[in-house]
Amino acid sequence: MAENYTWKDAVAEHPAIDHVVPALAVLATLAAREAVTPPNFDAFLVGVATVSALVLTAATFVCTLIYQSEATDRMKDVRLRFAPVLRRNWMSIFILVFATSVAPLVALLLVGTWVAPLVGAWALTMLTMKALRTVYWLHYVLLTQHVDDARPRAVVPAERMSA
Repeated sequence: MAENYTWKDAVAEHPAIDHVVPALAVLATLAAREAVTPPNFDAFLVGVATVSALVLTAATFVCTLIYQSEATDRMKDVRLRFAPVLRRNWMSIFILVFATSVAPLVALLLVGTWVAPLVGAWALTMLTMKALRTVYWLHYVLLTQHVDDARPRAVVPAERMSA
């Protein structure tokens, strides 16, 4: 393990960690299920589904920045060196954000039961975790791009170019 390996690196490498907060939210909602269903709960569920679609769009954009970036050698190195980590992250983001957009719509059929608030709590917290993960990767891409833009370019001598 590298000396500069931080807790952020560990979290970035293991997207399964994102399940902890939603699980706690579901348990808290289950414990207080009588007090967590507001009168307009169906609007809340539709709102979560809508925001999920927006996060899915943002995630698609960030993922495209990573995989379609041919501008920098550093991004190519990142893709080659961390391919399993990137694959785990993006599969997790896309699958679970899609689930957070569909689950509240299914929960609309269950409004009035104790299941709908659990689905709403799970969807909102999981969506938040995946949105944060997407922002983390956006920051990583933008920082990598900045470092590539700011580093001095190697100048090839004229005699080597003509040879």
